[in-house]
Amino acid sequence: MPATGTTRHSTAPSPYSGLPISRYDHLVTYDGLPTKQKLEMLSREHGLPRGLHGFVNEMKQLYTTELIHQRCRPTFAMNTP
Repeated sequence: MPATGTTRHSTAPSPYSGLPISRYDHLVTYDGLPTKQKLEMLSREHGLPRGLHGFVNEMKQLYTTELIHQRCRPTFAMNTP
């Protein structure tokens, strides 16, 4: 899975804010931006209450940590002479 999370389905609601974000919008507008900037954009463009920014950010951090624990495993390289 790419580190940017670009495997999301089109027009799926954001798992953090519940707002529908198309795959196109994700890739063209939001991908790679800091979470704080994305939340501010969602407030301006989609009416996400600014009072929820802290909560949404905290949920994103928990979700990301959970995904890392579920999907990321170390790869050990063997040194052979």
